Amino acid sequence: MLKFYKLTRFAIPVFFSFATLPAFSAIFTVTNTSSNVGTVGSLAWAIDQANTTPGADVIEFALPADQPCTIDLTVALPTIAEAVFINGYSQAGSVQGPIATRVIRVNINAAGVGGTNNAFTIAAGADNVTIAGLAIYSAPGYGIQALPSDVDNLHVWGNYIGTDSTGLAITHGATPLGNVGGGVDVNVTASFTASNNIVVGVNGDGVNDANEGNLIVNSTSLSGNNGDGVALWLCTNSVIAGNIIGLNKNGTGDLGNARDGIVVTVISSNVVIGTNGDNVSDAVESNLIGGNGRNGILLAGESINNVVAGNTIGLDAANAATGNGAYGVYLLNTASNRIGTDANGTSDALEGNVIGSNTQAGIRIETASFFGFEISSDNNTIQGNIIGTDASLTPDRGNGTNGIELIAGFSGFNIDNNIVSNNTIVNNNSNGIQVLTPAAGTTSTGNKFAGNAIYNNDGLGIDLVGGITGVTELSGVTVNDDGDGDAGANDLLNAPVISSVRIDGSNLVVEGFTRPGSVVEFFIADAAPNPNPLPGSFTKSFGQGQVYLFRAQEGTTLGGIADGDATQNTYDDNVEGTGTGGTRTEDRFSFTIALSSLPAAVTAGTRITAVAYLNATGAGSTSEFGGVMATVNLPVHLTSFKGRIQDGKSYLTWTTTEEQNNSHFEIEKSTTGGNYTVIGRVNGKGGWNNQYDFTDETALATVNYYRLKQVDLDGRPTYSKILILRTDLEKFAVKAGPNPFAGNINVFYQLDKEETLQIRLYDQAGRIVKQYTTRGGAGGNTYNISDLNSLPKGNYTLELTGPTVKHRQQVVKQ
Repeated sequence: MLKFYKLTRFAIPVFFSFATLPAFSAIFTVTNTSSNVGTVGSLAWAIDQANTTPGADVIEFALPADQPCTIDLTVALPTIAEAVFINGYSQAGSVQGPIATRVIRVNINAAGVGGTNNAFTIAAGADNVTIAGLAIYSAPGYGIQALPSDVDNLHVWGNYIGTDSTGLAITHGATPLGNVGGGVDVNVTASFTASNNIVVGVNGDGVNDANEGNLIVNSTSLSGNNGDGVALWLCTNSVIAGNIIGLNKNGTGDLGNARDGIVVTVISSNVVIGTNGDNVSDAVESNLIGGNGRNGILLAGESINNVVAGNTIGLDAANAATGNGAYGVYLLNTASNRIGTDANGTSDALEGNVIGSNTQAGIRIETASFFGFEISSDNNTIQGNIIGTDASLTPDRGNGTNGIELIAGFSGFNIDNNIVSNNTIVNNNSNGIQVLTPAAGTTSTGNKFAGNAIYNNDGLGIDLVGGITGVTELSGVTVNDDGDGDAGANDLLNAPVISSVRIDGSNLVVEGFTRPGSVVEFFIADAAPNPNPLPGSFTKSFGQGQVYLFRAQEGTTLGGIADGDATQNTYDDNVEGTGTGGTRTEDRFSFTIALSSLPAAVTAGTRITAVAYLNATGAGSTSEFGGVMATVNLPVHLTSFKGRIQDGKSYLTWTTTEEQNNSHFEIEKSTTGGNYTVIGRVNGKGGWNNQYDFTDETALATVNYYRLKQVDLDGRPTYSKILILRTDLEKFAVKAGPNPFAGNINVFYQLDKEETLQIRLYDQAGRIVKQYTTRGGAGGNTYNISDLNSLPKGNYTLELTGPTVKHRQQVVKQ
């Protein structure tokens, strides 16, 4: 049936530009399921009629019954040669809606088209084509393909591609529903100009956007070369948005495409994958990509100025792990792309990608041989993404290797000046970020890693792989070298060395060494860094910064923070934390910042780590995290306070690891637990690793309470935990108190002679949660355990063992 109508009265949304169309267009109605072009009312007939009718036409469906209808193609449909809107939603009972809830009534089963034919093929120059509201499956070629083509204004929306109208099925009996070649493919050869305005999914015009996403799944493989969900070749100003690719219509299950979820390649530019951040429909533009055989997204082959934003890659709609078989996002020979937010203040919270559970790295940037399409992978930006968990930052969705990795693997093409900033990179099974040693004839330098939260990765926070003169190194901590003149990933820039961190009144003061003129970023370290790994080690949680604090620049003022130390000095390997021998000469720094200006609380005991990079703005090589986590101290870091009673006297000892601005210690005593009296004074020694002792020869009570009052040079005091010594212990007796305890326990024990003892605290499952070694003397001794605040409430067993002592006691944390 042939109908004509006036465009101004046409109510169905059309992707065409009305200004370029004639006043009238034809509607061709599909009324039967024949695949014969000569059968009036067949889909093949309708396409043929549209091809021969000038202007932009519409194909509608009026198939029998209000139920899913299947057109079983036995021959290939005619190639689409002219503007047309194939509108599956015109079929009775069809309902537009989000991917999970829409109703599709028209199935296109292309299993019988033969050869490598597609379900729908679009000819070169066939502009203004829209295909919507269909389930397209089982094609031996592609579901929809423009090849070779320089088409403009193609819009594919609201379809199920690779499954039937249920949005759930993988097969019909023994027949797989996946399209063998791939889902949607726009493949432009070099003899054509680029295709423009290709939209797969949401076009972001604010009209009907929530209903425009496609389900694209289950593409198998054509001789191992295809099977991608969506592939764009030589395309510009195009969009892939709001789709589910590799999962079922509910965003769960595994209907993955055999190769990549999305491929944008061969000189494609200005393609947006996901959210465009224009504050129009941004929340429905994200793609959900998981379960695909290779990469979630591949940008390759001299493609530049593309955007990947707001997508979830490797997790399903419930944030369960549905990783892709290789990388989450793979940038191969491609430059000046943005992965994540542009930080322009509009929709920034929606622009970051969530990337987790992929078999290899979350994001990989590489140069390699690629069919003659090679450029340096420079000037890419990775910003504001979550890599290795979900938006709640709670579950472990670590990627199989590194969170982000960069490698220049093809001679003559580099990985330079990429910026990785303000990402959360966590739980990955190797390093947070790794830059591999560049291949011969390449460089990997100027790559900046700034403001990222990197923690709980199994390797290093940042790993620069390369060689240093006299040191063979694969991965692991890079040793600083004198003069910082070596070559390798990011020029193996020396990491900053923190020599002192202290709280001075209302300020935080950080001092140390760094390369002249470098910018140093400071972080609160993650939960469990190894204090002194050897070079080449691969130690979980060493050198990772969980919470960004501030940055400052050696030798100048940056962001209102001035460098208060203009000197140069030498430090040795023990200060650096490597234990390899040798000394380094670098510039000293001293930065003071108000505690109230920091984004997170910093108190005594907080561990601080740092990275250094060149250039305060733009790209610049970044170091690994420094080799020592510096603990924020008050003027004195007291590491032990213990005592014993012998012959009617109390013998007190204490040790410190660092003293800054310390005047002296006052020893205070009480026999009631209150009303302390000063009984002695010991001057501070300053510096590091000091030991002190004091003997109380005054009359002893049954229970004697002692505390240290540490006094700064400016007179400000700090008090230690309370140490209790008892005279009522019988021989070999042991007591622990208080019980119940909160943050500390005193362990009282009596010895005949000096010996070494082990103190262990077990939880209810029999696991050791705390362990200490101490040396007790003849007489009554007390060991104070003061680091118990973090333990959960509950019952514990305290054990004291030595050559002559074995004691176990139940204690309760309240």
